[in-house]
Amino acid sequence: GGKIVSFKSVCGGLPAPELSSNPLKYKFSWSPKGVFLAVDNPATFLQDGNVIETGGQGKVLDFAEPAPIFAGLRLEQFPNRNSLPYIEEYGLHDCRSFFRGTLRYQGYASIVKALFKLGLLDKEEKSFLRPENKPLSWRQVMCHILEANQTTSLDGLLKIIQQYGVSADQMAALQEMELLSDSEMAPMLSTPVDSLSSSLAQKYSYTSEERDFLVMRHSFGVEWPGKTEPETIHVNMVQYGEPHNYSAMSKWVGLPCALTAKMVLSGDITQRGFVKPVTKDIYAPLLARLRQHKLGDYKDGGTSL
Repeated sequence: GGKIVSFKSVCGGLPAPELSSNPLKYKFSWSPKGVFLAVDNPATFLQDGNVIETGGQGKVLDFAEPAPIFAGLRLEQFPNRNSLPYIEEYGLHDCRSFFRGTLRYQGYASIVKALFKLGLLDKEEKSFLRPENKPLSWRQVMCHILEANQTTSLDGLLKIIQQYGVSADQMAALQEMELLSDSEMAPMLSTPVDSLSSSLAQKYSYTSEERDFLVMRHSFGVEWPGKTEPETIHVNMVQYGEPHNYSAMSKWVGLPCALTAKMVLSGDITQRGFVKPVTKDIYAPLLARLRQHKLGDYKDGGTSL
């Protein structure tokens, strides 16, 4: 048989395509602060036999690149945390490349990089953001963060921001998010990241009429005896949420947990203690049960697995 020499797994919880036109190209179904802090962490992956380390403080976003998964979707991918322990976990010891990453719509990484550059994702407490202080507009907060005079005009502030290497597109996004506004008041929550997260959650959270969208792709590079080039096999999963009903994220997080609990209670899982679902006696019947709930995956071309 063949051997797996490369593995890539990318996944994203996104707004449905028709909801992707806001400046972030994203909507929040969980803690906005958690979303931002996820890209504050460093990532490590294997590429052509070399260990690549991104560094922290948003540097994973420097590795963002287009993810050509479906022709009709403009997605990008960037590495997520440390991939290396999963080589052993999955038993893929022949892999020369091993990557686990996050999917977003193209443009997300660029805007979040600008937020990092300008100190808006700073986790340190700032005296000017204390809850007991007089409320500040976002323009005033930006003046504090960038150490500009509080009387600095919008044009003057834009010139200062340009000195941080912020592009015209990034600047336009900041303005559309009202982060340079004199009329939009900033939540006074002690740290820039908490204030920003609260502000954006109010703007870019889902309403009951809206739907989310989950997409995952596993890509395997397989070397076969007698063949000079590896074959690439893609396995995709796509799920849409339902307006006024369950989100795709709630289905894919909640149902596996519920079905696994049921398997334990019914005696279908006999292992005890802290057990990971990486052995066939657990994941095979669980996947079968998920497909009964119309949650499944398929190879490219739509062939059911």
